[in-house]
Amino acid sequence: MRKCITAIAIFSLVFFGLSSLSHGAGFLIYEHGAAAMAMGGAFVALANNPSAVFHNPAGIAFLEGTQISLGTTLITSNSSLELTNLATTVETVSQWFYPSSFYISHKINDRIAAGFGFFNPYGLGTKWPEEYALRFISTEDDMKTFFFNPVIAVKLDENFSVSVGVTYVYGTLGFDRVNLIDLTAYGGSVYEAPIEVKGTGDAFGLNAGALYRGENFSLGFNWRGGFDLKFDGDLAVDNSNIPGVFQAAVPTEADVTTTLSIPHILGFGVAFNLTESLLFTADFHYILWSSFEEFVLEVDYADPVPDDAETFEENWKDSYVIRGGFQYM
Repeated sequence: MRKCITAIAIFSLVFFGLSSLSHGAGFLIYEHGAAAMAMGGAFVALANNPSAVFHNPAGIAFLEGTQISLGTTLITSNSSLELTNLATTVETVSQWFYPSSFYISHKINDRIAAGFGFFNPYGLGTKWPEEYALRFISTEDDMKTFFFNPVIAVKLDENFSVSVGVTYVYGTLGFDRVNLIDLTAYGGSVYEAPIEVKGTGDAFGLNAGALYRGENFSLGFNWRGGFDLKFDGDLAVDNSNIPGVFQAAVPTEADVTTTLSIPHILGFGVAFNLTESLLFTADFHYILWSSFEEFVLEVDYADPVPDDAETFEENWKDSYVIRGGFQYM
């Protein structure tokens, strides 16, 4: 039986490419805990350190005493866009990001444990050169989210635990582009006017998990609930490119609101002790990105300028990620 399980596990890992198999991870950042990252992120059924608060909080019921995990991840991006009609390729401006995490777990008694996590699961951004040909769509965007997640886990028996948690989310959003201002009706021309949108928002979400640990295997489930993150902020217009006689016709500031739909995430995991020293883990994550149908930016100018709203159709599809990893002790 052990040889059969080993063969199936090795075949599965080779088939899935020795790493994450992803169909559209969107703007989800899945770097949470060095040990989990070293297992390819397949940690739902393992959950054996405080980063379980993110991966599967039911795991903290099996941790002894008080344990702490602290870390950060350095991420840099380098991408390009080929504009075939202009026979040119544009490179993004290089940026660094450092999503960080802090986790703590404490065993209250033989059956109950409490934990807390701080992490950044959504965000990053892009920035294009100032003379980017598509600057009228976007020149820079940036989003950061900060999750504060207390959890409680209970062992229903020696092998099975469940957990539930609530999350407070604080987010920041930035969006820049160049608008075309048509003032021909006033005797002027069409002018470029850079705009900058900045906003903040908050929301609450729920998460839950379950973990069964057998003699040589474990099974895990993790649910991180979706929610709507509403941002309120300001829009600023740079009208320095517009001749002074026409500047009064262009409002330079406004209030803005928008909402991002953060998806539900379902995680299923399995872990096998192939030998006394060799462990195999595999996860299947399903992400309901279909909730992100559109991005609506509502703009409230001061009177008498009428309010405006711009809708960006997104129509994202649900996606899945398959992860696998080995651990040798």
